[in-house]
Amino acid sequence: MKNANLQNDTTYRLVFGDLFDFVKKNTSSDIIIPHVVNNSGSFNSGFASAVEKHFPIVKANYELMTLYKLGEDQFIKIDAGNKRSIVFVNMIAQNSNTKKRLRRQLNYFSLVKCMAGVNHYIKNNYSEFDANKFEIHAPKFGCGTSGGNWNFISDLIEDIWGEYSVCVYSPKRI
Repeated sequence: MKNANLQNDTTYRLVFGDLFDFVKKNTSSDIIIPHVVNNSGSFNSGFASAVEKHFPIVKANYELMTLYKLGEDQFIKIDAGNKRSIVFVNMIAQNSNTKKRLRRQLNYFSLVKCMAGVNHYIKNNYSEFDANKFEIHAPKFGCGTSGGNWNFISDLIEDIWGEYSVCVYSPKRI
């Protein structure tokens, strides 16, 4: 029987549900959770507010940064027990420091740099034989308050992370 909460017509899986429900149940692999944050030091809306609720240490680490430079990643590794880790990646790709209100705060160049940084992290921390030891689980990033185009971001996921197991979570079916 096909799961009505999954969509599988891309190289990643689109899951209609709560990413944190999966995180609580996972016992088999490391989880890498990349998400878009802004460059203004504010960590209180969209997916970031849910991260703060479940993992306040991620916000605390974000607030320790002294410079929020577009295109940079911040990796926060959390011990999840059973020799597993959860790695949150704060991808600084939303430009909130502008005088005029942009229709799209998401900076695509910065997003590509951040996603490539995640790829680099994986290559440096997992061997090609570790494919079952980690998975990328991400919210449907960059298209909410950031204003990005999901179809384009989806292509970036396929191009940059296509060789990995990737699940993207959307809170409701569109």
